[in-house]
Amino acid sequence: MPDPLNTPPRTRPSLFELLLRLVDDIVLLVRSEFRLAWGEIRASLAEAAGNLALVVVGAMLIGLSLMFLLAGLLVWLASFVGVVAAALIAAAVAIIFGGLTLNAGLQRLRIAEHARRSDAANLERSDAGATRRAKGD
Repeated sequence: MPDPLNTPPRTRPSLFELLLRLVDDIVLLVRSEFRLAWGEIRASLAEAAGNLALVVVGAMLIGLSLMFLLAGLLVWLASFVGVVAAALIAAAVAIIFGGLTLNAGLQRLRIAEHARRSDAANLERSDAGATRRAKGD
């Protein structure tokens, strides 16, 4: 059993050693946070890719179904107005529905872009206000 009277006194680390340890800890923290963020980004991208694949497959199936529907319309109309007129009518129906769908999608994109810009402007205004309050203006 060691003699408590003969133990050397503990030396406190110097300020330089403490600073070195602090720098090492900060570097370790930054690396750990980077690894964590990168892992989360990769997981999010993998999930988004899977969801996007489902959307693409669904869109392809809907497109194929619409082609069969237009073909059926073409065959049905051909018995009344002839093949050429039936093809023109089916094409017009497809163009009208496609145009309406495209227009709705573009409007939603514009609305979403406007909302993003508005959110960014509001954030800039709130940051500027916080900066002025911090300076005591």
